[in-house]
Amino acid sequence: MKFVPCLLLVTLSCLGTLGQAPRQKQGSTGEEFHFQTGGRDSCTMRPSSLGQGAGEVWLRVDCRNTDQTYWCEYRGQPSMCQAFAADPKPYWNQALQELRRLHHACQGAPVLRPSVCREAGPQAHMQQVTSSLKGSPEPNQQPEAGTPSLRPKATVKLTEATQLGKDSMEELGKAKPTTRPTAKPTQPGPRPGGNEEAKKKAWEHCWKPFQALCAFLISFFRG
Repeated sequence: MKFVPCLLLVTLSCLGTLGQAPRQKQGSTGEEFHFQTGGRDSCTMRPSSLGQGAGEVWLRVDCRNTDQTYWCEYRGQPSMCQAFAADPKPYWNQALQELRRLHHACQGAPVLRPSVCREAGPQAHMQQVTSSLKGSPEPNQQPEAGTPSLRPKATVKLTEATQLGKDSMEELGKAKPTTRPTAKPTQPGPRPGGNEEAKKKAWEHCWKPFQALCAFLISFFRG
């Protein structure tokens, strides 16, 4: 009779052991990693498997700071690396260190290459596939094509001034040479000695109001 209770106790112990879920390795998919970036953004990294036997893993990174919240996702097959298959914790810790060195976790690291699987090939690395920060302007971005610049205007003004100078030179070259007017020979005037004589005759024979006219006429006809 004592055999039956012992058998029942052993059976219940076995059923209890089978009902317990296997403990997940630390650092495997489904665990959250909290960290802070170089720009003091608070972030959470969550790896998740795409399905049993698929071997593909998604890595979600969510961050926030005083100005904004942003996120990005990575995709890869780290299970192709033997070191990851043996213990995934070092793989995720090294990926975490790469993100922690960035100012923003989703900018500056398009591929995460943990050193434990660096020689395993690119498929074992985590490639960024999407990000909420994609398309954001960079600090040293060049000005847009529609933005006017001052240099073309200065070039146009210089070209116009050069063209005006050329046109002025051409007009000067086409201008006709000016001819100086030829001086006409002057008529010989009355001799100096005859003036005194003409005045004397006019004083003797002409009225006083007409003496100057008489002197001129006498000098002209004698000259």
